[in-house]
Amino acid sequence: MRYARKRGILAAYTDPLLNLLAIKDRMKRAFPRLEDVGNVAPWIFDHYSKGVLTDRDNEKDQVVALLKVAMGVYRETPQTAHLLRRLRPCVEFNKYWTSHTRIAYGRDTTDYLRWRDQSTGEEFSAYISAMNVEAKDVLLYLAVPVPDPTRPERA
Repeated sequence: MRYARKRGILAAYTDPLLNLLAIKDRMKRAFPRLEDVGNVAPWIFDHYSKGVLTDRDNEKDQVVALLKVAMGVYRETPQTAHLLRRLRPCVEFNKYWTSHTRIAYGRDTTDYLRWRDQSTGEEFSAYISAMNVEAKDVLLYLAVPVPDPTRPERA
């Protein structure tokens, strides 16, 4: 846990459709404009995540797999309709939605989120933990930085 304390845990509250409800300052710094966009999916599929996420294809697959579950459960809600209208013009989202059959109720802790700090160029890895908070419609996402075993650590 020493590594996580040194790097700082990133956190955000979302609804099941990945709309941001609250976001910690460290996450705002790590993922510029995420708070302004207001939802993880459009942020990843739009230009905002370019240069930030170092494995965008994996993150796109993760988001689509999570949204397929959430949109199945909340298919009749205005929030689902709004998010689909927002994502529908994105050719890449449509490609992932129609060509990837995977659905996910969470993320394996060994499937790290990887990103690059925009001011320093330093690369980070974190495992993602998601949990329901008080109500089933509020999720707390934690990104806990860890040394990435696929990359040698810099001193």
